[in-house]
Amino acid sequence: MLRIFCFITISLLPLCKFYSQDIESTLEYARRLWINGQKQESIPLLLRIAFFDSSGTYRYQSFRLLAEAYEATNPRTSMYYYDLAAGVASDDSLKADAVFRKINLILRQGLYDRSAVELMKLEIQANPALSGRYSFYMGVLNYRQGKYSDAEKYLKQCIDSAGFSDLSLHIGKAEKIQKRYKPKTARIMSIILPGTGQLASGNYGEALNSFLLVGALGGLFIYVSEAYTITDAIIAIFPWYQRYFQGGFQNAERLMEQKRKEKEDETFQKLLETIRKYRR
Repeated sequence: MLRIFCFITISLLPLCKFYSQDIESTLEYARRLWINGQKQESIPLLLRIAFFDSSGTYRYQSFRLLAEAYEATNPRTSMYYYDLAAGVASDDSLKADAVFRKINLILRQGLYDRSAVELMKLEIQANPALSGRYSFYMGVLNYRQGKYSDAEKYLKQCIDSAGFSDLSLHIGKAEKIQKRYKPKTARIMSIILPGTGQLASGNYGEALNSFLLVGALGGLFIYVSEAYTITDAIIAIFPWYQRYFQGGFQNAERLMEQKRKEKEDETFQKLLETIRKYRR
């Protein structure tokens, strides 16, 4: 019994140490954990600061760090803490920073409509000092939505005129990618002739596989219907033919969508490099 009591006492010593610290030193300790890459370990300390800081002096910092700690593991919770940080910010600049970080996270989740709503809210509060960031995120949002002319208009506001030609070049490539890689077109092509949709997206092995498999099952269906009866062919062969025929055009659409996203992401990275190079 004495051994258990000693064990519990020793286990609680670090906790007592943390609670004996004042809020400022606790925040400093949480920051050190961050520097060492221990973000998850900092969460209990940051929650303690947010709860006990009655003056509100350190709440913005704790909410910001909590939001960033949850970004990779729980985006919804991260957004919640960015909202709290914006709510307790001491000035418009800090408030906008929290909102921009939330928008960045929302964009990375692919929630473009929600990003647009957040940006519309921010536009009302925007001031000249924040217009560059606002234009950047509006440009990214429009790019991801395929509204390339609007994206170019906003992104040009973020860079020097020397980078306009490079920016227009990348936007032009993105427009060509959107026209060239059409998932629905690939689907229709594979319905008309199995394998052609995969061929259009550059997946030659998948194209050959679909063509041969569906063709072989179609030929087998004809053979069985002639050698036996059409009923035998429908019962024995048609379910397999339908399965691989349908799977083929669905796969063609998926592969084309994947190829388009890869090309768009490549162009987007080059676009970001141009913005970093020529940003004001």
